[in-house]
Amino acid sequence: MKAHAPTSVARHVRMLVSRQFALFIVVGGFAAAVHWGSRIWLNEFFSFGVALMIAYIIGIATAFTLNKLLVFPESGRELRTEINYFVLFNVAAFPLVWGASMYLAEVALPAFGITWHPREIGHAIAISLPLILNFYLHKFITFREQ
Repeated sequence: MKAHAPTSVARHVRMLVSRQFALFIVVGGFAAAVHWGSRIWLNEFFSFGVALMIAYIIGIATAFTLNKLLVFPESGRELRTEINYFVLFNVAAFPLVWGASMYLAEVALPAFGITWHPREIGHAIAISLPLILNFYLHKFITFREQ
């Protein structure tokens, strides 16, 4: 069993230093910037929590479109299936992103004396939390080649 561990670890390391993962990070970074920026704009009209929810939907739509076009090869699956899995995994991650954003912005950062844009900083940190897990889910389930 131990003989297989280095091979498995090496395979995962290769995946995380691959061109595909780099593209996933770039695309995800752009989608996160759209998500983050739209939340700031939406905060002009909605509370922080509501703006987070609406911006999350905008971020999901951006991320799906760019991942489908640029990161993952044609899977041969129905577009509806890919959309369903993508939305499912991102909706499942929403409580983590929302909760971390709220906690960091309203509690943790102010407790550490960070008063300069705590919502923006907390939200930026929270967006990045599900990154690696999302890559694996989308690579092996959402956009899995048939």
